[in-house]
Order: sequence, then structure tokens, then C-alpha cells
Amino acid sequence: MKKLTVLVLAILFISCDKDSADDFENNSSSSDSGYRVIGRYYDLNINGGTESRELYEHKNNGSSYDPDNYSNLFTEFGLTVPYYRNYYSDKMGITILENNFGSDFTFNYKDFETNEIFKVTIPYFEPDDWSYWHYNQKIYFLYRDYYSFDPVDGTIEYKIKSIDIKTNQEIEKSIGRFKRAEKSIFEPLHVSEYVYFLWNQDSSSEEGNKSLIVMNLDGLVINDIKPIPKNDFYNLVGDRNGDIYLFGAYGVNYKYNFSVYELEEINIPGETIRLSASYNGKTNPQFIVDDIFFGTRIGAQPGNGALYPIIYDLNSGKDITIQVFDDITKFDSDEVEWQPLVKCYTVDYENKVILLGVSSYSLGGQFHSQGIFTVDFEGNILDKQKLPIIPIQIIK
Repeated sequence: MKKLTVLVLAILFISCDKDSADDFENNSSSSDSGYRVIGRYYDLNINGGTESRELYEHKNNGSSYDPDNYSNLFTEFGLTVPYYRNYYSDKMGITILENNFGSDFTFNYKDFETNEIFKVTIPYFEPDDWSYWHYNQKIYFLYRDYYSFDPVDGTIEYKIKSIDIKTNQEIEKSIGRFKRAEKSIFEPLHVSEYVYFLWNQDSSSEEGNKSLIVMNLDGLVINDIKPIPKNDFYNLVGDRNGDIYLFGAYGVNYKYNFSVYELEEINIPGETIRLSASYNGKTNPQFIVDDIFFGTRIGAQPGNGALYPIIYDLNSGKDITIQVFDDITKFDSDEVEWQPLVKCYTVDYENKVILLGVSSYSLGGQFHSQGIFTVDFEGNILDKQKLPIIPIQIIK
């Protein structure tokens, strides 16, 4: 599911020579307030070196590298690998979903402020095309009701559940009925106390009905529904001030002004295909701050799933792609030099830096290594910090 990373506190960084291949000291973190990493452990005992399926947590608050500074979230929750489905995490906490075929859905939630752990259970039913997130100590479960399909008018109903983490109290609301096709998409974008839905009747075609639905999570109230006038393939992106953008693959762009509930077409200079082609997920959020777009493209080179963070100025059309693969790296605890493959990233906009979670490319066994690179908005590497786990999400 797409979603935004909420930007927070400051970063203090140490400048490094970008072209240097010398050993890096196990220096302290580049962050005053620290950062949290969700990742996987590289286990040398499995096939000579394999990523674990379990999820681990690493907290860095300015200390030097410690190979034992991580915890197994599965152990904390009492989870077993066969029932693990997926997870959602942000600065508030982490939710891990476990489910066996035909059994209840169990959401395991950890509050990052208090370290409290809660279990929330939804009795088994058969949701279709579902996703979930948490906000303000509630789990929100979005799904398509498979059994609501009307063969006469071709519509189907989308619903959302709100489950209180502490009380297990559940509220369910209907978002509405929509005429669907084989490749219909109902895409959510969670922004603070609101969630936006982009309804696309046929994602395989630029044509077909498209709408933007605005819902307040407090009471699950729909505030607005706007049809999207022009055909295109749209990328839904949120702005920190609450506005929403729709970037079209063929150059049609809209801005939804949240304060007045208006959808207006806008012109953006430059090669805007990057805005519509950005890939969004836990590992690589996309969002807009002060008319600056942060997103990601992915590729098969230099390695499968490689990420390339992009920065795009919506006013000037200037865009920058962050690439660090050629920056040969060797921490002083590493046995060999390695090339960094970007696995995830996040942004500290106030300090104009990006945190990249990297892993050694094409190295296994005892030669594997990983860390966090701090880069500025021009792509210059300012700091490198080794990690004890392979990063798949950075929370700042």
C-alpha cells in the first residue's frame, strides 16, 4: 500500500569524501534524535548466508556501531514465520499481521513511544483486495466486499473497518459502490487524520471512470468525492500541508486543494514522466514538501529491485536522481570492499538530507555488509554508518 512518511527532527552529519574507498570508522550516528530501522538479519548459518524472514528492529541514537544492537520483533510478539503475512510501520509504531488460511486476522501492534504491545483480532471473513494501516492507536482495514457484486449494474462495494487497539472495538462503514472492471484499483493514501482514495475503474487503460474520495478517519466520514475529468494514468501523492496531487503519465496533472475541496488542473515544467512513474511503498515513500517532490524509481540494474531516489522541483522542473552504487565502501569491520545497493530511504527535509539504507551488492557469506548513508539533495555522501541488520525501512 502507498503511504506517506511523516517528516521529523534534525540530522547532524559528518562530511566524508565521496570518492574515497578508504576504511570508514564505526562512527556515531549522523542524527541528533536518531533513527529506527526495520530490517532482516543476515544469518550465516542458513545456506552459508541468507536473509531471515523474521523482522528486526534497530534503534540508533548516536551510539557507535554495535553488532548486537537489534531485537527480534517476532520474538517480542510471539509470532511464528508460517503465519506471518506482512507489516505496516511508521513513527508511531509497527503492526505485524498474522493469518493462516481460514483463521482470524491478528494484528500485533507495538507502540514505539511506550514499547507497549497489543493484539487485535478480526474474526475470519473473506475480504478481497485488502490493505491496512494504523493511526492514533487504531487499525484501519480497507477491503472490497467480494459478495456485494451486483451482476445487473456491475458495481461492487468497498468497506473500511476501524479497530481500537486497546479495546478491540470495531466500526465498519461503506465507502460506496463502484462499477468495476477486471483491473479496477481502489488505491488509498493515508495522510494524518484523512485518507484519500483514488478509484480507477480500469488500471490497464487511461480511459475509464476515475474519482478522488476524501474520508475523515474520525468517524469514517466522507468529506468529498471528485470525478477526475481527463483520462490518464495517475500517481496519487500527498503534500505535507494536506493537499493532494495527481500526476499523469501523459502530462495531465491535478492538485486537490484540501482547504476549499477543489480539484484544479496545473502545469508543471520539465519531463514530468518521473512524477507519474515513481514507485511507492514502505521502503521508498513519495511525498511533496514546499513544491519539492520526493519519490523513487526502481530497476533491475545494478540488482533486482534497486532503488533510485529522485528529487523534482515542481516550479523549475529541475530533477536529480540519487545514485551511490559506484561509491566503493569498506567499514573497518568488513573483510572486503563492496558496492552499495539502495534498499530503502527516507528524508529529513528540514536539514536537506536523505538517509539511504544500503546493502552490499553480489556479496554473500562473511563478506556481506550493510549500513545507512546520509546524502544531501545533490547526491553527495556526507556520512556512512554500519548497521547490524539489512535495512528494509528507515523511520526518522
